[in-house]
Amino acid sequence: MSPAAGAPQTALTVDLNRVRGFWMQRQGLLGDAGPDAASTIRRCGWPRTLGGVDAYLSLWTRCPSVERATVDSALADDAGLWIVPAARGCIYIVPTDQVAMAVQLGATAWWKRTRRDLAKVGVPEDEVRGLGEAVLAALGDGTLSVDQVRKALPDGAIRSLGAPGKKVGMSSTLPTALRLLEADGRIRRQPETARLDSQRYAWRRPAGGAFGGAVAPADEAALNENMASLFFRQAGPATLNEFCAWTGIGKRAGKAAIAALGLVEVAVEGHGACWLFEEDLDALRAATPADELPPVLLPFEDGYVSYRGALSCLARPGDLDRPVKIGGSGTERRLGDATAMWQRVVIDGGCISGYWEWDPDDERVVTGTFADLPAARARKLTERADAMGAFITEQLGTARAFSLDSDKQQRKRLAWLAAMTAR
Repeated sequence: MSPAAGAPQTALTVDLNRVRGFWMQRQGLLGDAGPDAASTIRRCGWPRTLGGVDAYLSLWTRCPSVERATVDSALADDAGLWIVPAARGCIYIVPTDQVAMAVQLGATAWWKRTRRDLAKVGVPEDEVRGLGEAVLAALGDGTLSVDQVRKALPDGAIRSLGAPGKKVGMSSTLPTALRLLEADGRIRRQPETARLDSQRYAWRRPAGGAFGGAVAPADEAALNENMASLFFRQAGPATLNEFCAWTGIGKRAGKAAIAALGLVEVAVEGHGACWLFEEDLDALRAATPADELPPVLLPFEDGYVSYRGALSCLARPGDLDRPVKIGGSGTERRLGDATAMWQRVVIDGGCISGYWEWDPDDERVVTGTFADLPAARARKLTERADAMGAFITEQLGTARAFSLDSDKQQRKRLAWLAAMTAR
């Protein structure tokens, strides 16, 4: 039977093992992503930062020559890297030339929701914007923490929102004023410690004008097309659901962006209908299958895993019943049912094949795999763990996964890892 009129034609059918290999190569997991942090991020995507070291580890995995001090320096440079709320309002590290787009992506849904909340608590928009102007005057040419901003403002400039504000998650008008200034590119956040592994920020005006000179897309449709172009270069072949889930864009808008870019449909066996740029089809056909690639260690919320809408596509059939933590509370779910995870993973053959953690007492990376690896692959995994351990001890000095992480919590995760591998 011929396809229905107007239905997309499948450009290629390909097995999941080859697609995983293509994903690994596109994600730079062979350690060849670029000469520095900014070029690595442009090729592979924005690393998520949660106040821990995992963003550093994501960069190191793709660019083993990267140094923490160089990344930190780029974060202080308006022509380097920015920390901004982007996809779904989550905090990411973004190169300067993409920062206006990233901020617009995060701010669009946030501002729609925030305007409703301001109305609920009786705060006019003009009041918040006026507070923003006062913040800019207080900053001048300096850099101030939130506490310092608060102290520098005139008495009564910030309104406490009390119980009504608490209901909508607004303690005062200051956080909204700061976020609006950030959304307009008039201020930028910097880690107070000058390191990525912090969730306490200071604020300053960017040099070179809004967003350091970067330009935002003209409208929401253009923004969606730009995001689709980035996503399908970095994560394709990918499904519509994966694109929409990662960006927070609605399905109708996602379909329109895919159509506008002229992406072609690729049938991935065991995963479904995916989309890719037509000029990337030959590279996909020639991609090295994942089971021929070396094992790697990935940090929490790494793009190779978080770009996928269902983790079952990164699992071998015999591992679908393995436990995976899906939140900081320790809740477990079957790997085959999970759409996100709260763990650092071992990737072997392109699949989630176990987990790893940092031992704060022995100061080393500890790995646990679902099954014993062949001897040669086990040696490569050990070498990788030792190299990552050296990077952590020599350049990071800590392996906290998030801002409130601790040695005690790391020991608890180690105990869970030992129990998991014993099952």
